[in-house]
Amino acid sequence: MDVSGVPDMYSSAYNFMMYFDGSKQPVMHDYPWTFVVPGTAIVLYLIMVFGLQRWMRDRQPLEFPVLLRLWNLFMTILAFTMLTGLAVPILINIYKNYLPLSLNTIYMVTCSPDYKIWIGPQVFWGWIFAWSKFVEMGDTLFLILRKKPVIFLHWYHHTTVLAYTWFSISVMNPTSGFFASVNAFVHVWLYYYYYIADRGYRPFWGRYLTLAQLIQMVFGFGVSLLWAYYYFSGAVCPQKYPLTLVGCTMALYGSYFFLFFVMYMQRWGESTERKKQHKKEGESRNKID
Repeated sequence: MDVSGVPDMYSSAYNFMMYFDGSKQPVMHDYPWTFVVPGTAIVLYLIMVFGLQRWMRDRQPLEFPVLLRLWNLFMTILAFTMLTGLAVPILINIYKNYLPLSLNTIYMVTCSPDYKIWIGPQVFWGWIFAWSKFVEMGDTLFLILRKKPVIFLHWYHHTTVLAYTWFSISVMNPTSGFFASVNAFVHVWLYYYYYIADRGYRPFWGRYLTLAQLIQMVFGFGVSLLWAYYYFSGAVCPQKYPLTLVGCTMALYGSYFFLFFVMYMQRWGESTERKKQHKKEGESRNKID
């Protein structure tokens, strides 16, 4: 059965997902999909970020609480679905083919010399994950229309993740499934946090989300180093543009870690004693007033 194209009937959708062959999917590897489409989206996104903010500067913020809640709920469900679709097949593949755990197992799942990870539902959900990066840009639209600040980290992260995801999947990066799974896991909790916060609650575990994002960056950087070690040691690690990929991966994860660390320190880096002092000062002011 040829499943290299988009299914034209609902009845073929299941087979399309289960026997998805990433090496034969034009949208994942062929021009203009891998360059023009993401590139155009990034340009339009940046025009939205700076142009729409300027347009909204002298206008009243727009509020649509129900739509925003539905959006965050939808993104939570989407992230959970992608996490399940990505992680479960990967774990099953490791269980069936690479146990017991050994150094060879680590090499096989890191470099995938047999190309096994590029056929099956996990690749389909990796494909959906790549498309979801376009959808996530809707977060910025909500911020701008509500006249909330759009910090550098926000738009830098959206644009570079989109570009990197499509580059990574087009060159068949064997570690992309792990990156996507961890990212989807973090996003489940991130969008769920937004969903709860938009209903008037402020979960206590907000700071741990940023910590989870920092751990995600360390994980990505570490996996990239491991892949680079195997590749430059002469092991069989099929990969297009290996030097470009390694350089981009380390540069992105390194910059993300720095920016998220700065954000964490700005939000939650104040010492416990300082917080207690601020609390006492606030109580004193209330008594005086």
